[in-house]
Amino acid sequence: MAQLEVFNPVAEIRGDLKPQGVSPRVATLEGSTLGLLWSGTTNGDVALRRVERHMRERFPKVQTKFFQGDHPFAERLLREVADTGGLLVATHLPFPSVGHVAVDGDAFRWVPVFWDY
Repeated sequence: MAQLEVFNPVAEIRGDLKPQGVSPRVATLEGSTLGLLWSGTTNGDVALRRVERHMRERFPKVQTKFFQGDHPFAERLLREVADTGGLLVATHLPFPSVGHVAVDGDAFRWVPVFWDY
């Protein structure tokens, strides 16, 4: 008889995670700095540079900062990104991949931000 082992697909909770409210909607990116967070995945940098180009066309006063790391992201990079507190467009994160990284105890959280595009 064959035996099937089933694993729970739910990730183990790390850190002191508390329920969070809904992120506020961003009305405009005009005049803000937008981080571009690349996980090192194939062509992710190409996609982010294209996002950068389109964002600058639509919002001429937006500034960008490119962050490059490996998947999974190193704590050093996540801390640097979280310290900026700015909006990010990221590869390898769930839709919408616009948001920011928050520090939650010894863990990091992706906080999606919805904006009218």
